[in-house]
Amino acid sequence: MGLAIAADLRPKRLSRGGESRGVVRRPDDKRAGGRAPWGSRVRLLMSTVILIRPGSTDFDEQHRIQGTLDLPLNAKGEEQVRQTIEDLGGLSLGMIYTSPCEPARSTAARLGTQRGVPVKDVAGLENWNHGLWQGLPLDELRRKQPKVFRQWLEAPASICPPGGEGLSEVWERVRKALVKPLKSKVNVAIVASEPLATIIGCLVRGTKLEEAEFGNGSTGKPAWEYLRTNGHAATASLVPVTTKPNRNEVTSTAP
Repeated sequence: MGLAIAADLRPKRLSRGGESRGVVRRPDDKRAGGRAPWGSRVRLLMSTVILIRPGSTDFDEQHRIQGTLDLPLNAKGEEQVRQTIEDLGGLSLGMIYTSPCEPARSTAARLGTQRGVPVKDVAGLENWNHGLWQGLPLDELRRKQPKVFRQWLEAPASICPPGGEGLSEVWERVRKALVKPLKSKVNVAIVASEPLATIIGCLVRGTKLEEAEFGNGSTGKPAWEYLRTNGHAATASLVPVTTKPNRNEVTSTAP
């Protein structure tokens, strides 16, 4: 679940999928060409990149912060993975890259076994490390540190969890980890939990970091979606995160 900002803690807006996680975003061919935001030409890669989110865990159901903790799929998550595998049955895949964290790794392994496609762990695609916040219910964090919690919702890049990573650190780590997978000449899938999945989507599409929507685990997010691969997002940070994490304001909520 990672960042795990609960949907009910944000201003209400229409869900982009709600409980139905089979929503698929098709590639927008009109945006496949053109220039990078700063005007330099980009070299388009012909391979398709698909982002896959694993099913839910008990922490998702309990609205707890997962971060880098390895957790198994729960019953609902198992069914979601089965549905995703069925949905992807008609798509050609040459390689599956996965975060080395659970439940992403086991989801990728099942898809690879079903499709006869090799699966590769990618160093650097670990989920966002939330340090001492990992395992905490969101309500507890909001109650004990309301100011920090509000800032975390409004400007995630300005907060670094105690003993964890700042968003700028995660952004750079993931950017480097994506370089080789995005050079693939075959169609690939990348399996990652939230909020790592959102960060990957931002980097591949060139979406501004401040426009990313970090949600409550996988709730409201599509189970899988196409990403546009334009050859530049994984080799240069399109939106440098210059805000320094306010490490002094964040304190441990551990007993």
